[in-house]
Amino acid sequence: MSTAEDVLHLVEARARALAEQDAEGLRLLMHPECVWPSYAGLVLDRDEYVHRNTTAVTFASQRFEGPVVRVVGDTAIVTGTVVDTLRDGEQFRLLITMTWVRCDGLWQLLAGHAGPRLAS
Repeated sequence: MSTAEDVLHLVEARARALAEQDAEGLRLLMHPECVWPSYAGLVLDRDEYVHRNTTAVTFASQRFEGPVVRVVGDTAIVTGTVVDTLRDGEQFRLLITMTWVRCDGLWQLLAGHAGPRLAS
């Protein structure tokens, strides 16, 4: 399996953790220094992101369209479109960028940003 495929598996694991409201699983995928500026104008650290996205926002699913992974050394950038479906049935598409870093052999999400919302 290539490094890009390894990172894509982690992207999918993150999406599953969101849908399953698995706060600990999500936290393990994220670097302690992770930062996520949201499309709503919030800048969330790892703990705020995990709390908000496993309690306040409840995902039914998240899937990616056209993900592209670029790996340079111990950094991987994932870009594409994400389709979020919330438990209340609301669905929206956003551009997404995630930066993953490999520390001590373990890939973790260091930064991400989704937005703006795209027309369906």
